[in-house]
Amino acid sequence: MKLHKLLLSAFISFALIAPAVSAPKAHAVIAGNADSLILEENTEISAELESYAVNLRSMMKARKTSFSFSVPRVLISGQKDADALVVEALKETGNPTEGDYLRWCISGYNFTAPYDSSTDSYNFRFTVSYYTTAEQEKAVDNAVRNMISSLDVGTGSDYEVIKAVYNWVTSKVTYEENDTSQLVFTAYGAAVQHRAVCQGYSVLMYRVLTELGIPCRVIPGTGNGQSHAWNIAAVDGKYYYLDSAWDSSTQASGYCYLLRGTNDLDSLSKSNSHSRTWNHKSSLLYADYDDGTFNTRYPVQTNAYTFKPDTISYKLGDVNNDSKIDSKDASLVLLAYSKLSTFGWSGFTASRKNAADVIKDSKVDSKDASALLGYYSYCSTGGRGSLTDYLNK
Repeated sequence: MKLHKLLLSAFISFALIAPAVSAPKAHAVIAGNADSLILEENTEISAELESYAVNLRSMMKARKTSFSFSVPRVLISGQKDADALVVEALKETGNPTEGDYLRWCISGYNFTAPYDSSTDSYNFRFTVSYYTTAEQEKAVDNAVRNMISSLDVGTGSDYEVIKAVYNWVTSKVTYEENDTSQLVFTAYGAAVQHRAVCQGYSVLMYRVLTELGIPCRVIPGTGNGQSHAWNIAAVDGKYYYLDSAWDSSTQASGYCYLLRGTNDLDSLSKSNSHSRTWNHKSSLLYADYDDGTFNTRYPVQTNAYTFKPDTISYKLGDVNNDSKIDSKDASLVLLAYSKLSTFGWSGFTASRKNAADVIKDSKVDSKDASALLGYYSYCSTGGRGSLTDYLNK
């Protein structure tokens, strides 16, 4: 099978240009090239500069190819601030059309920022190229809505939602051997044309799972020594690997890469191997992967997820089944309530919902979480008795 390919052709040039006479010497010339850029760890943005990053993000989401905006000189003290502007625009926000979705839809960009003495500001002038147009993104929006509607995951657990999306993607999308069209690297290629390479599969998985409230990221690396992309996604807050592109060829005989761990990702397919090692030029596009904290922020479980049918006998209030009732249970109830309010499903199985509905009003919401926290506090300060006794009081 021909290996999947990541299109990593982004070219970024940077120049802050200010006349030596009109601007302080420290701001006269600041220049760099992202192809050889060494990013500082934890590049942060000032609160004052953040609104300009939000504007930059909105221009990119709208697929604007040429645009400009001015930033007061006092906010740009050097290369680090300009870098932070782009990094912030591409950060993970929980919005399904931002973060990795936007990052992997950009094929390249460059910008200059000449100083304007009349306004004492830098005029950032961006030129951006994308794999898709605004019209094609509208088609993706429609396709994703139709896909989610067809899945009917309103009462599913995290696992069941992920598996339903995975089933759709692996069965509906065909790996494209001819990768001359840039659309094969996109969710448009996967969701609308139903043909993509690994990047298109991964971006679509990210888009749909994020739409459904499942934390997800695109993972760049190598597969059998060549550029490859797959995903991580969270089940009950714990991350596992997903490789829908490779499973689109193997799913007829059972999945090999659905919710696998670091130790067993390739254990079901001895002929294939993944590596997180990724040889690429430093770029602001990929700063989120290169700041040294990615694995800490998204720790992948050692072993594959083991699906347990809804046969667990959860005790009232012990939502995570660890034989304790504490703040962790309350947090899971709040998360389920958030999912239910936003996406129409809680991620809980029927028996888990029953354990979470501690006040027995046939709902799982903040009232249940508050009751659990109250009981936890009561016990922590010497209180005695069961949760039922506490609630009856």
